[in-house]
Amino acid sequence: ILELRYGNIFEVIWDIDEAIMDYSIIKICLQPIVENAVYHGLKPKDAHGVLKIRGECQKKDIVFTISDNGVGMDTKLVEEINQKLNDSENQMEDHIGTYNVNQRIKIVFGKEYGVNIESVENHGTSVIIRIPIVNLH
Repeated sequence: ILELRYGNIFEVIWDIDEAIMDYSIIKICLQPIVENAVYHGLKPKDAHGVLKIRGECQKKDIVFTISDNGVGMDTKLVEEINQKLNDSENQMEDHIGTYNVNQRIKIVFGKEYGVNIESVENHGTSVIIRIPIVNLH
């Protein structure tokens, strides 16, 4: 839907490893992260952007990386968000979608799984989602 609505401001590159296609993920796990990349990373950029959605196996985990070449974030903000994501006692007042995805992953799979953010201001952001390889059927 976002590609249809905002397709003129960005292109999407899908890079999904066939090996992960037989496994399940938590519902509505990727959607809030993709929306954030478009709304907060690519829309504010004054040039055509690229959104890359990668899914792959890494040992006994499935790792999704949603990357954009948008406006990015400064190091201090990224550190603050990552710290809040890893603090189960902390309720985030902003970044609610990312926080909710992270909390659901941690509740279902354990504290070693979840969301991590990497970003460079004016170069883009990558959100890494790590879950174990399991079949949720």
